[in-house]
Amino acid sequence: MGHFLVIAIRGIDARATPLRVICSPMETVLLVILAAAFGGAGIAKLAGVKMMRDNFERWPTPAWSRYVVGAIEVGIAVAAVIGLSGSGDAQQLAALLALWVMVGAIVVHAMAGDKLQEVAPALVLLFCAALLLFTQQT
Repeated sequence: MGHFLVIAIRGIDARATPLRVICSPMETVLLVILAAAFGGAGIAKLAGVKMMRDNFERWPTPAWSRYVVGAIEVGIAVAAVIGLSGSGDAQQLAALLALWVMVGAIVVHAMAGDKLQEVAPALVLLFCAALLLFTQQT
């Protein structure tokens, strides 16, 4: 049992099942990373933060795509937070959407000729999403 994050004591009766297993520590860390990264990036895109606006203007993407990507990223963050409750479906949804968005981000960065330091966050998040999916399979 020591390998699982235990987050809640159920009920007030000491004879009741005292602990509920939610997710493994690795899943928890990966979900928190995805929630924080995609939540922050998605909100920045939707809010029109200057850096995000500038990037979407120089990338070979339509102007409206910033809003679509931002909304999807916020959705990933929400799914990751729900996944922290132990919902395997939400965890898989967060991971699959993150994979999809990060592959797209890497392609856009490559088309724009961006340096590795600009692509690195997408590569790290792609790895985190893939690792989360892998933990779901084992």
